[in-house]
Amino acid sequence: IGYEIDEMGGHKELVWLLKGKAKPISDNVQQSTENLNFAAHSIDIGFLPRENDKKIRDFGDTANADFTAIMAGTFLETVPGATLVTGV
Repeated sequence: IGYEIDEMGGHKELVWLLKGKAKPISDNVQQSTENLNFAAHSIDIGFLPRENDKKIRDFGDTANADFTAIMAGTFLETVPGATLVTGV
């Protein structure tokens, strides 16, 4: 899961959570004869270290001078260290 967080001063922190495992979706359904009640769905995802490099996350911070605008612009385009699996 990749996302960005706005920081003060117009900077952003960009984050990849690299390996997650989700539990089955949980449904909370309520029925009523007089009122409308909506069902709520939730999911729990736990993240653990990848086997190949033991990393849980990867991030970049635009407040860091070494993290260039080009790096920030492409950071969320590809999962760091991802490999393409074919023939599956």
